[in-house]
Amino acid sequence: CISPLGMESGDISRDQITASSRDCTGDCGLTSFGRLHSNDSWYPDNFETPERDQWIQIDLLEVKNVAGIQTQGHERSNTTYFVRSFKLQSSNKETDDWTTYSNSTFPKEDAIFDGNVDEDTVRENLLDPPILARYIRVIPWSWSPNGVSLRLELLGCEQACTSPLGMESRTIRDDQITGSSTYCGGTGCWGPTLGRLHHKYAWYPRNYGNPGRNQWFQVDLRKRKRITGVQTQGHKYTHSYYVTSFQVQFSDDGTTWTTFATTDEDMVFEGNRGADSVKENVFVPAIQARFLRVVPWTWYQNGAALRLELLGCDVIGVLHLGKTLL
Repeated sequence: CISPLGMESGDISRDQITASSRDCTGDCGLTSFGRLHSNDSWYPDNFETPERDQWIQIDLLEVKNVAGIQTQGHERSNTTYFVRSFKLQSSNKETDDWTTYSNSTFPKEDAIFDGNVDEDTVRENLLDPPILARYIRVIPWSWSPNGVSLRLELLGCEQACTSPLGMESRTIRDDQITGSSTYCGGTGCWGPTLGRLHHKYAWYPRNYGNPGRNQWFQVDLRKRKRITGVQTQGHKYTHSYYVTSFQVQFSDDGTTWTTFATTDEDMVFEGNRGADSVKENVFVPAIQARFLRVVPWTWYQNGAALRLELLGCDVIGVLHLGKTLL
């Protein structure tokens, strides 16, 4: 999944490329704006003395797997300009809802990518994990003594890693599904193995009417997978019961857990608004882990019940940061 996404070829059109600012010494309407190996390049305003608030943005028009980026500097009037290091941000919205890429889990730190050392050599950084997003921003973090200039290509493929991982189909077996507790009543026990999407029944934690935030539903995928999203449902028995928001935790050993987070704080995902409708949440960036937990955070007034499916695919290969193409 490392095919060029269209900057150099022109498959990404000029109106899909925007920036915080641009020096207009040249023609600001050039279609080659910021493209790898093009004659033109992106120069922000005050490119000789820029700040760290400048960015170039690509709209891919739909959510895609972005697995890497290639960058170049540029030469203008016999002077070289390039970006020495940069950050990446991603979003699935047109609003200012941006996630800064991190290649660490705890403590969570923004990744700063090595950039270029001259005006022409292509620097390639591959992303582990890849980004699943529609919008990508490159933010120059340090630059050449003369200033900032950037040409780039994004690498990736169409969004394909969204297959159900086996809760509804029962490819995931009952002994792979556990929970913090189970409600048992006159009709029997409502354990986690019932918590499959579209199942007749569902998982109800003990004290489901007011379960508290220490309850969890866990799936062991048996091996590390790329998990790109989760689909959730509530349940209707005598009344409607569902989870209205939740957190997600993941682990490779089932002992040490990481809570899915944005740059600043743990993420609370929007849950269901009814007992039977399916709510899908996408993980940006995708999670790579063997174990995943859903932790109910808030619930409907009658109480919490949960059915779910995990979305994703197998982890294929290992990508490393910072390969230079000579």
